[in-house]
Amino acid sequence: MSAAKVSVDGAGEQALCHSFNETEVTTVICGHKELKKIANISGQLDTVKRIIFMDDEFRSDASLVSLVSGSGNWTVTSLLEVEKLGREYPVDPDLPLSADIVVIMYTSGSTGVPKGVIMTYGNVLATSSAVMTIVSVLGQDDVYLAY
Repeated sequence: MSAAKVSVDGAGEQALCHSFNETEVTTVICGHKELKKIANISGQLDTVKRIIFMDDEFRSDASLVSLVSGSGNWTVTSLLEVEKLGREYPVDPDLPLSADIVVIMYTSGSTGVPKGVIMTYGNVLATSSAVMTIVSVLGQDDVYLAY
């Protein structure tokens, strides 16, 4: 199984629906805020089959998980359950190729239809290599964040 992150941080419901349908997303991993949006647009999502939610945010909101479970034709699972399955049924990694998609970053859609930019593993590796060349003082414990 391969996966690509579809980045829709801060997107409204229409932008979320557009980006999920355009990329044919089958699995959504989200937090509390996004889960509410997904419940609201559930009837418009064509390809979503699984929703995995971050557990800590939902311990006190079982009603929201129940609402989303009944909103679409998908399974709703906690990240803790997925991690448990991974420990019980380990699989060998399927390493990506340089041309494989690692992320599709979407605009918010505030001025029209959201637009996605495709980034490959090769793009990310090239950027990381350039940063390591230009900023040679970065060490093993340093973190570089670009947005």
